[in-house]
Amino acid sequence: MHGADLLLRTEHFPLFVSVLCQGADRANSAVDLDGDPLDRPAVAEHFVLDFREFDRDKIAARVEQPDLIVTTGDGFVGQRSIPRNGTEAVASQRARRRARP
Repeated sequence: MHGADLLLRTEHFPLFVSVLCQGADRANSAVDLDGDPLDRPAVAEHFVLDFREFDRDKIAARVEQPDLIVTTGDGFVGQRSIPRNGTEAVASQRARRRARP
């Protein structure tokens, strides 16, 4: 999603990120909601939000949620679902600085 700066300011932004990660977690899962194996391989799903004005610390503080692990690096903030039942969740959403021409 390009130009996510306005979205960052909304009250619901932390919930939005959490729901995106939950959806990606389900898409990435190799089992259904009952824990039974699916008839398809897991799908690697992720989301990227691009910001014109990138403040890593501000974004990390906004998306910090009890159900997410937040990581930061040079030019990005990453979130993923907290592992459940000892299995690593690969759902993630990354916020990054938009490359300027």
